[in-house]
Amino acid sequence: MMPSRLILLMLLFSNGMLNAQEKKEHATYYDGGQLKSKTTFVDGLMDGQAYQWYPNGNLRLLQVFKKGRKTYETAYYMFAPGLKMWERSFLPTDSTTFRSREWYPNQQLKGEFVTMQGHLHGHFKYFTEAGRPLEKTYHKGTLVNGTDWFRIDRPGNHQSFERLYADSSCYYLKWTEYSEQGTTVKTENYTGADCSRQGIKDGTWKEWYPNGQLIYQMHYESDVPVGEWQWWHENGQLKTTFRYENGKVVSGSVQEWNADGTPVGQ
Repeated sequence: MMPSRLILLMLLFSNGMLNAQEKKEHATYYDGGQLKSKTTFVDGLMDGQAYQWYPNGNLRLLQVFKKGRKTYETAYYMFAPGLKMWERSFLPTDSTTFRSREWYPNQQLKGEFVTMQGHLHGHFKYFTEAGRPLEKTYHKGTLVNGTDWFRIDRPGNHQSFERLYADSSCYYLKWTEYSEQGTTVKTENYTGADCSRQGIKDGTWKEWYPNGQLIYQMHYESDVPVGEWQWWHENGQLKTTFRYENGKVVSGSVQEWNADGTPVGQ
């Protein structure tokens, strides 16, 4: 004679009731009755897509779970429909490693990077709103050989500097300032182990007028001015030129012009 417990399980299975108990949906609501969240559970664990909505009905958060673990895509949306703020993609076999992407409100990509066990790992890329990439390279949270970009926002321009590393020691610094439109306003070059902006001037220095015309172009070698230095008027007319040798202006090399192109003093 078949045990009564086994008979009951067979009846539940044949009626589809057992499967119904395995998968459940849980929903929450705002005070006004609008749907706030909806989550699917299998065997008591979050499994499948989990949603959250703003009070206005726009999607706020989408997460994908498998047996209680976040996998694949996690996206956080803006108030406007379909506009993402950030997105995370987890490796299906490793919940400690994921790729993140972020966006500006205009949907210009803001940044993308990989995090491994809570540390930045691999290529880190950040974009200004004008789309200019600023990049870093990491190995398990440690900055390694490569390019390290930083950005400082100030009213009227965007400033950043680039540090090039050898064995994690900075040996070269390039300071760059950008306009709000993304055009280059100023560049300066330095060398020095501490990688500070007060390091040794080395390389070409330039600055531009708002119309894109060069203001000046200067050259340094190990903090010593060298070669030909030039300044321009905003209309593009050459303003001043002179030449350095052994750290001093060469006698007789100075020439100056007015904005109309006539030599100064004539």
